[in-house]
Amino acid sequence: MKRFVRIFGVLAVLLTAALLAGCHAMYPITVNVSGSSIDDEFVDILLPIDEDDTNYLMISGEAGYVLNMEDTGVMRTELYSYCDGGYRSMLIHHELSDYRITHGSNTAEVNLYLNGRKDFTEMCDKYRTFKIALVDRNGNILDVSEKFDLSTYKGVYVDKINYDRSTGRFDVSYLYNRSLLIAVTEAAAETAMLAIPMIAVLGLAAIIIIRTKEKGNIPNIAHSLLFLIPLLPLVLYIVIRIDYAVKTAAPLSEAWTDFTALSGGNILMAAYRLLPVPIFIAVTVWAAINRKKQ
Repeated sequence: MKRFVRIFGVLAVLLTAALLAGCHAMYPITVNVSGSSIDDEFVDILLPIDEDDTNYLMISGEAGYVLNMEDTGVMRTELYSYCDGGYRSMLIHHELSDYRITHGSNTAEVNLYLNGRKDFTEMCDKYRTFKIALVDRNGNILDVSEKFDLSTYKGVYVDKINYDRSTGRFDVSYLYNRSLLIAVTEAAAETAMLAIPMIAVLGLAAIIIIRTKEKGNIPNIAHSLLFLIPLLPLVLYIVIRIDYAVKTAAPLSEAWTDFTALSGGNILMAAYRLLPVPIFIAVTVWAAINRKKQ
């Protein structure tokens, strides 16, 4: 019995240690570089960090590893002393959990890891803006980007950064951590758009049938207002996607791109989801003509 208890205790300790070792959270800021090889260069992020900032480091542990230098060598580099407009090297002066670069054919993916998502969001909320620097292995700065936002709105943070060396263009995309209510509402609107257009079609068919049998004041304005209901899921979806585009600094056309993506590029399916729009217009015009005849 005692032997079993000892073995069980050892296994429990080993399992706990393994779990704790695997719980070191890391959250990446990703920079994708294309256009030419960067085998002999690396990417750094510049933050507006002051020397009296509580997060300011004279030199981080990752800096020497990435530059393959002793600390004294790092301190002699251009990157170490760089402070244009208050922007300093994140690699050197801010704590990182890791730095990784993966090379491809004329491409590279660089990840600067912070200690978990909370550390990442706190950094974004604190510094608000950043720049990207391309640096050679001697610590010389080859290129510095314009200023970008780390966070555009509350809950919206930088996601991926793309740099095309052939054109010198930087593109920054953002991720919006929406509330559960907004996410559920969008999903409900997407589902409703599968059935609602057919309801609008059947409603129009009913009006046509009634009108052919009874020549009355059909449709009227009240009927046209009823056809606003099938429009609601479509309008709600578009509004939510426009909100997403605005808050993530994307062009408003992204809302339409997202809508067409629902149909997987199928034009007929996209047109089906839009059916409530022409039906509402048709019924409204018809009702207006009837009213004018009275």
